[in-house]
Amino acid sequence: YDVRDVGSGRALASPPVSTIFGSIFVQASGLGVASYHFDTKEDCYISYAEAPRSWRLDDGTSPPAKKPFEDPSWDPSTRTFRGNISWDPPFNGARRWEYEIVFACDFSAIVGGRVVQDGGGRDSRFDPPWRRGPGLSYLRWMPPPPTIFGTVFVQGLAYAAGAEGVASYHFDSEKDCYISYASAPEPWLLDDGSRPPQRKPFEDASYVEATRTFRGTVTWPLGFGGAVRWEYEMVFAESFGRIAGGAMRALDRDGAVLSTSPFVDPTAPDAAEVVGRRRPLLYVRRPTPPPEPIWLGED
Repeated sequence: YDVRDVGSGRALASPPVSTIFGSIFVQASGLGVASYHFDTKEDCYISYAEAPRSWRLDDGTSPPAKKPFEDPSWDPSTRTFRGNISWDPPFNGARRWEYEIVFACDFSAIVGGRVVQDGGGRDSRFDPPWRRGPGLSYLRWMPPPPTIFGTVFVQGLAYAAGAEGVASYHFDSEKDCYISYASAPEPWLLDDGSRPPQRKPFEDASYVEATRTFRGTVTWPLGFGGAVRWEYEMVFAESFGRIAGGAMRALDRDGAVLSTSPFVDPTAPDAAEVVGRRRPLLYVRRPTPPPEPIWLGED
């Protein structure tokens, strides 16, 4: 941060990180999906270790797990990294990517810069994550949480900020777990035609740490899609990055099961195909934010 006493000019706060080296910056999809690794000044690279299977070089092969930056340079005065990536065979028709990456004052995110492909013509810019613009968005990676509490899970194969409030699961604490409908689509209506509440608590919630299993129920006295009770069992991945198993059962007023919706691991090889065949529940965790508040200024 750049927080100083007006009279003396003395710094009142310092960021916990003062360089990019030793840090990793990730997109919403997390580690290994074009994440930037700055291990040392001499060892900076892009990781494709967990890249989607659809990501292919022009000869049909997968990108390498570790793609080093060439000619890396670091200017601490402007918090700017520069480096190049060469592709042979090309990647989406491009043979050379030229990077300029500008970091936030507290190194919590990438806030500016661009990637120029083959000398120009196809440029991609970096946007600060809080602007939610069309550009590339990267936050500093933090270790995954040791529990579900304090986390948010949204629907989809990968995290998207716009998915929060669209039946997203919020586990604020052991006694405060709920489904958020704050941004639910307009057609989502209860059986009496009213809107679902912005915040619908889980009842009888329980969590078994040994199996990473959450159980809870949601009741709908007015009915929701003909159901008055939803019974949940969610099994979380070891990294707590996604819901990897379990199911939600919808019951009518007589206690009969109307439907069972399974939770499917979004990282499973056939996850996208499963979505096309039926309507499973796919949930991923909101990326872990840095431990300190994000500095919104770019200078």
